[in-house]
Amino acid sequence: MIVTVRVPKLLVPVTGTGVFEVEAATVTEALERMLDAQPGLRVHLYDETGAIRPHVRIFYNDDDVRWLTSTDTPVAEGDSITVVQAVSGG
Repeated sequence: MIVTVRVPKLLVPVTGTGVFEVEAATVTEALERMLDAQPGLRVHLYDETGAIRPHVRIFYNDDDVRWLTSTDTPVAEGDSITVVQAVSGG
């Protein structure tokens, strides 16, 4: 299935685009293909242990992937992965 990946403008300098597509059968595979297609994202999204960084949210459609029962959830044509980064400052 083709899954649309959206990244925030903050990461466009890393990816060269705000939207791209990957082919995957599950959410896990979609996340892996996202990193295969854009390896520069890894350091921005994941820490040294492979966990999603605290200030990053990755959504599968409308669901935060941290709250999915399993990331082995099958994807369907037209589904999306959206990366959101918190921005803070004072």
